[in-house]
Amino acid sequence: MSIYRRDSTNQLTARRAELADSLHKRLTQPTSIEHNGSRAQYAQATEAIKREIAEIDRELDRREGTPAQNRPFYVI
Repeated sequence: MSIYRRDSTNQLTARRAELADSLHKRLTQPTSIEHNGSRAQYAQATEAIKREIAEIDRELDRREGTPAQNRPFYVI
C-alpha cells in the first residue's frame, strides 16, 4: 500500500512539483563553499528525492488505471 493513498490527486501533483523543483535546485547549485580559508563540500544525495517522485508517479498512474511499469511479469 502506498503512503500516498490518502492524499488527493491535487496534493500529489503539487508535492511532485515541489520535489522536482528541489531536485533541480540540488543538481544545479554549487556543491562546495569556501570562506576564510575553510572549505566545505557536501554530496548531492538525490536518490531519496528520485524515489519519492517515482512513488508519487506510481500512485497517480494507479489512480488513472495505467498499468505499473518496470515490474516483473510472472507466468505461472
